[in-house]
Amino acid sequence: MGRVPPAFTDGSEQRHRAGRAPGDLALLQSFVNTWDAEGGRDLLDSPAAVGAWLSAHGWTGESEEITPVDQRRTTEFREALRLLLAANNPALFVEEKALARAAAQLTAAARRGRPALRVGAEGRVELGAVDGGVDGALIRLLAIALHAQAEGRWSRIKVCRAQGCRWAFYDRSRGRTATWCAMATCGSRAKMRSYHRRRSVGVGAPLSAALGDPGVAGRPPPPLLPSP
Repeated sequence: MGRVPPAFTDGSEQRHRAGRAPGDLALLQSFVNTWDAEGGRDLLDSPAAVGAWLSAHGWTGESEEITPVDQRRTTEFREALRLLLAANNPALFVEEKALARAAAQLTAAARRGRPALRVGAEGRVELGAVDGGVDGALIRLLAIALHAQAEGRWSRIKVCRAQGCRWAFYDRSRGRTATWCAMATCGSRAKMRSYHRRRSVGVGAPLSAALGDPGVAGRPPPPLLPSP
């Protein structure tokens, strides 16, 4: 799998190796996973942290000043992306209003960065940005999403159905039906909880009490939680 990106550290490494996206889509995935709900960490929790992450990927200069407004816009952009990836997971229920708000946030970010088309040396049309800095970096992330959609890969990148996880993963299953970031972690824990619930159901108890995690057997899961 190669070197683990900065967002995938400690206990998150197993999830990373189980569902890392291919090519440049791994960068968008790594950006979304700068928030690790399970580990309680946010790699973009300050203007300096945002600057360090963007600089590490060559998208801003090390001396470029990142303001609190830049930091807020970046994390809002990240959570809007997470909602789009949640909508790719059939086991998650994303409210239409929330998805519309996310789309509006991403559109506003695109306008701020002043998108521009250019043709690469090999004749490939690419989406870039007139401006640099944070706004330009966010345009580059949208360009990755655009290319993934054009290539038919977008529906494979999702967020985990586990409410306490929401880790972005790449679904490599043939039918694109995976819903957990990794069966060895979230999937296994969910199955164990479901097993214990079934064992605890007494005679005559309603069948609904024996159901597993929300989303199983036709029950819609709760709305996606707001950003951290």
